[in-house]
Amino acid sequence: MRKNISFKRVGTDQAETLLDIAELTFRVGFQHLNDPEDFEAYMAEAFSLQQTKKELGTEGSEFYFAIMGEEVVGYIKLNHGAAQTDIATEPGIELQRIYVMPEHQGKGIGQQLLDFAIGTGKERQFPYLWLGVWEKNDGAIRFYKRHGFQQFGSHTFMLGNDPQTDLLMKLPLG
Repeated sequence: MRKNISFKRVGTDQAETLLDIAELTFRVGFQHLNDPEDFEAYMAEAFSLQQTKKELGTEGSEFYFAIMGEEVVGYIKLNHGAAQTDIATEPGIELQRIYVMPEHQGKGIGQQLLDFAIGTGKERQFPYLWLGVWEKNDGAIRFYKRHGFQQFGSHTFMLGNDPQTDLLMKLPLG
């Protein structure tokens, strides 16, 4: 059953809430699939309050909460310009993170988050939306392909000391 959600840009005063949600959703999604030592090393680096505040203050980087009623049920991170993680010289917009709280998965929230990212890219006249997705995340890859994303490359993503491969996928917005 699809629930209607609203979107709210995350401010620096909400860094702790964002961090809690980001850490929980990443743990639920990937902890069981990775070496514990590598996973915890990555978590310590990527999910600290200092790192979250830094990302919130980065020009060209925007976080949005997905809100249902009064509850934050997910979030996305969009990057453009130099804030993009891989192809920062290109004129696209990156969907770096898209996560739904575990208890709200299967309610169409991920679809609404993706629709919001696509709409934001079109509204700002970016030629395409791109993202990186772990090559072993088959469900996410199928989701993106169903929505017209095509693979155009790959890059290495370091999870602790474990080099992993992310597929780079692009969706034209024209």
